[in-house]
Amino acid sequence: MVEYYTDGSLKPSTPTTMGKQDPNLVYTDMGAAFCVNNEPALSAQANISLWPSSIRSELVAIFLALLTGPMNAKIKIYTDSQSAIYMINNQYNKSGRKLLKQSNSLILLKIDILLQEKKMDLVLVKVKGHSGDVMNEIVDDLAKNTSNSRCYFNNRFNYSNRTIRFFPIFKQIPIEYNLRKFIKTLMNTRVAAEWSMLKTNGHEIPIAWNITWNLIHRYKGFNCISVKKHWHLIFIIKLFAKLLPIGATLIQRKPNIYKDFVCPRYNDNKEEDIYHFIECDANKDLWPIIKNRMQDDVIHIIQKWSNMEKNTPKAIREKLKQILGSQYDNNKFIDFCLLALEAKINTNLSKVSKQLFGFLESKNILFLASLLDSFIIHFKELIWLPRCNATIAWEKDRNIERKDKLNKSEYMDRYLKFCHQQGKQSRQDKHSAKKNDLPISQKDQTVVLDDIIFELDTVQSENSMNENFILSKCYRMGKKAHDQMCLLISNNWWYSWAYKKTKNIIDNVIADLIIT
Repeated sequence: MVEYYTDGSLKPSTPTTMGKQDPNLVYTDMGAAFCVNNEPALSAQANISLWPSSIRSELVAIFLALLTGPMNAKIKIYTDSQSAIYMINNQYNKSGRKLLKQSNSLILLKIDILLQEKKMDLVLVKVKGHSGDVMNEIVDDLAKNTSNSRCYFNNRFNYSNRTIRFFPIFKQIPIEYNLRKFIKTLMNTRVAAEWSMLKTNGHEIPIAWNITWNLIHRYKGFNCISVKKHWHLIFIIKLFAKLLPIGATLIQRKPNIYKDFVCPRYNDNKEEDIYHFIECDANKDLWPIIKNRMQDDVIHIIQKWSNMEKNTPKAIREKLKQILGSQYDNNKFIDFCLLALEAKINTNLSKVSKQLFGFLESKNILFLASLLDSFIIHFKELIWLPRCNATIAWEKDRNIERKDKLNKSEYMDRYLKFCHQQGKQSRQDKHSAKKNDLPISQKDQTVVLDDIIFELDTVQSENSMNENFILSKCYRMGKKAHDQMCLLISNNWWYSWAYKKTKNIIDNVIADLIIT
């Protein structure tokens, strides 16, 4: 009998040279090691890449130990991972289809093939980690110190057996993950990449997207436990997608009805846009109230999570001035409001709050999401709802009813009429073709060239320009999605714009478009 001790390690690390990568990204280092029981000199260690997880490192350590085992031998391996023991003991007699549905499928397949070819009898024993076992501590140190080793474990699909004759890959990387979930993640990432490239998301300043995702997640799914929270979520989504029915949007949607629409509260003949809410004289007395209420709402959160020496409300208010500004008409507060009216927060603001209050990254996200939520709640109560009441009164004065707002636009009527005429003409052409015994395919091939308005070369140049633009956009979108998937495979990390809830958020935006 040959006895081994195996162990794996997984730890995050931030490289010193990040290049053009996001400095907030966390990279992972994985290592695996084994040694023969009571023979510390007979040991080996290796670095592991791709699909980072603690179980994967443990499985690789077991596989490396089995590679050195003799034929027809009884192998006893001591490991501190119960999950690895369970996965190996329950992989026997599994079909290839079931094997591909689980994580680390390729390394499990190799362990199974190795046991069959070497005809080894494997016994896995669970040992408690950091319990004083000398050999376990030795192999644990070996696994953690693989950064100095030049040995790398390259897990490729280079042979098969009767169970699996093929293996899916992505960019020459074996997909050691549930295949259906991987494809779904890939498609969602492509959607998120396309969404992130929209003009509405093009900001000169960086956005802390994780704060927005956290805010929306507070009111989604099982967190949406009341009608009030449901409508608040819809309001946040409309802010986020710039779908609030402000004056500029109403004029764009229904120009015939709202062509004379101006600020309904102050009647100063100014077009109502997002910035108008800040500079409107009707709201001058309301912004200080909103600012004070926001501070009152987050003081207890700061007192609970902050590492400040002085946690008095007065000291906290002084520090909040560095985030929100000293007055409501301060540039800091105006910049905060303009982004908050899109349910977003500046990344620089996130860094400042983290330094001021000594928050951890997770606590800082929760704090800023609470601050943003407080702003939206009070803005809706003090400014938006009175504005909606004033808009309703303006519509009543002009006898604008609900059915007028729900009527199809003139452009839609024209489009439907054109489609109807086009369909009618197509049916008439088919009827005349049958009457003249002319094949429909031949009729369709008939081309009229004498009524072309534009020059042929001009049309071709415009088409080529459009094609180049579309191809360029598709290339950039594909590259962005590809980079995200490679980052996910290598480090199990998401860019902030490609947060895994993005697809659900986009679905919510589409649902709100349908509702409104």
